[in-house]
Amino acid sequence: MYTFDQLLDIVQTSEEELSEALRRLHACKINGFWRLLDVDYLDQSFQHVLTVIEEEGWSVDLVPLHECATKLEDLQPKFVTEHCLCTFGFLKHSDPSPIYGLSERAVCQYYAELLLRPVDRFNYEEFMECWKQSVPEGIDTKIDYLRGLALWDLNSMPPAIWHFPVYNLPEDPISRFNKLFKVRDRWTHEDLEPYIRDLDTPTQSLNAMLLRYTRTSTNQKGEKVYNAKHSVK
Repeated sequence: MYTFDQLLDIVQTSEEELSEALRRLHACKINGFWRLLDVDYLDQSFQHVLTVIEEEGWSVDLVPLHECATKLEDLQPKFVTEHCLCTFGFLKHSDPSPIYGLSERAVCQYYAELLLRPVDRFNYEEFMECWKQSVPEGIDTKIDYLRGLALWDLNSMPPAIWHFPVYNLPEDPISRFNKLFKVRDRWTHEDLEPYIRDLDTPTQSLNAMLLRYTRTSTNQKGEKVYNAKHSVK
């Protein structure tokens, strides 16, 4: 366990970059120390939160922290309930008491991963229907929410989708591009960008990386696509 300042000393990054990394990891601050909650425990805890929202008839845009935590106090600590609302939503206002709104993107991605994690591949049409039916009322699924989380092939028989999250890819740019071009030899910008966005830094922009590691061509649809500039290892 480490405090924020200790982590800053260890990883040698900016406060903003560290905060963003902790957010992406769904890290939880407990008594001043940052910890990673077990994935299954976080899933279970968020399911509890969603159940209470449904039972109480609350809007996903207006979730009262104190009332929600009180309803769940026999199942999980208040800081876990608050962590779930921070991870999958955002604080709308805190006066007179904290009110959270769920992030449609975060909730949709959460349910998409629940469906995709256990299987190698999922029939695309079946997945889209299951995904749409699984999310809470008031939440709409959008294909854009899957970018950087899953890949799909509409030309296969039948069309398929599978789990391919950016957080499982190497952090080193060379290794990242090698991995991506092993999976696909051609990428559109729309599909590629979510998988390299997190590599963007003040010293190396996305455009600079694309120039360094890719070459462009045009596919049969007339779209600009990116290919590996060097042989993939």
